[in-house]
Amino acid sequence: MFNVRLIVTERPAIFRRDLEKVMELFAEGKLHYALPLKIHDISHIKHTYEEAHRGKNVDKYVFKVSPESEVEATIDNRPTFKMNQNETFVIAGGLGGIGRASVGWMAARGTKNLVLLSRFGPRTDPGIKLIEELKVMGVRVETPACDVTDINAMRAVFNKLMPEMPPIKGVIQASIIARDSLFDDLEFPDWKVAVECKTVGSWNLHTGQANYDAGNTYEDAITRYRVSIGEKAVSFDLGAMADDGILAEDKALLSRVHGYGALDLIKRETFYGMLDYYCNPDLPLLTPRESQLAFGLGTAGGDALESLDHARQPMLQPLVLEGQRRSTKTETGTRTTNMKNIERFRASESLENAAKLFAEAAIGKLAKSLATMQDGASVDRNKPLQAYGVDSLLAIELRNWISREFNADLAVFETQGSSTLGTLSMLVAGRSTIKHEKWSIME
Repeated sequence: MFNVRLIVTERPAIFRRDLEKVMELFAEGKLHYALPLKIHDISHIKHTYEEAHRGKNVDKYVFKVSPESEVEATIDNRPTFKMNQNETFVIAGGLGGIGRASVGWMAARGTKNLVLLSRFGPRTDPGIKLIEELKVMGVRVETPACDVTDINAMRAVFNKLMPEMPPIKGVIQASIIARDSLFDDLEFPDWKVAVECKTVGSWNLHTGQANYDAGNTYEDAITRYRVSIGEKAVSFDLGAMADDGILAEDKALLSRVHGYGALDLIKRETFYGMLDYYCNPDLPLLTPRESQLAFGLGTAGGDALESLDHARQPMLQPLVLEGQRRSTKTETGTRTTNMKNIERFRASESLENAAKLFAEAAIGKLAKSLATMQDGASVDRNKPLQAYGVDSLLAIELRNWISREFNADLAVFETQGSSTLGTLSMLVAGRSTIKHEKWSIME
């Protein structure tokens, strides 16, 4: 590898002399570029090197770099620091999927004292296995059953453990109670318990350890508060975790969430790289604006970002524009397909024909998220959509898509539950305000 910058800096006179000589030789026709010459975008460098290595040809390659070029970037997750063995770290939700992944990272960084808080203690096979592995590694791990929303229970746990364990250095708040339901159908107790594990639990963890110079991970607002008063904290807003957590434990759910297109998958290695960087004790105190980070927001691969008006939501503008740029570059044809759907729908011969055309478009839309819809010919249009895996989140996305593409207003309940594709198709055909060329529901 010839470092031009180095020779220009260190030997400018020699560089000028040699460059003038080369240009002179080109002008005299004694030098010319190698033939045949192929120019590739730097994005294709890996494929090009593989092709050259196979020896299929003897072409010469030139790589160009443009603003649209994309190259692979790797995260160096080699530890830049080791945890102090005379410190204790607390992980709320430590026996859950992301909690267990965090424990694995901490143990690999040399942690020897862990307190894993959970509502019921170790009762699952993965949790029990983790504890056994930690003990083999020489890690002291305490797993008391403790609801972090109960400040008295927390005080009792720490009053018992702290006299016999090193001082607490940091906390990771990974608690979650998932109650999947539409907001209109959500019972207050379910809403309360899901919210309080994040709000009350985070505040209890903060106030309970306020005297420690901790590198903590709390929820967004409490994180901003902590850094504003000079205490270390950072909040990770994680997208779809591919290897750990509730999505990783339900592959069908992971496939559906990824299929929405709004989130990119986050690998465990990426998560560990984030922890390596932000839990480094040498990292300066973050500002409130730096303390909340969103990882895994999608830019392409689904329709979820298409409905966003980035002029009204400028925070998401870079993601929307990046998604549009990728879509144009790779010629996915999403918008072309949408226009064809509208044109065919407008040119339909009858209400029934319009319903049929909508059904075909809807199957294509749902197939991006549901494997059960990928064979369109085998889809039973009289079968409830719920049976194909249309959950509350996908029902809302489907409703928004119908409104956006077919100008038809539907209630959310009409796109979920016992609704069938057949009945939904007739509803859309009947309610759409798209003017048909040969018929109209209003005629």
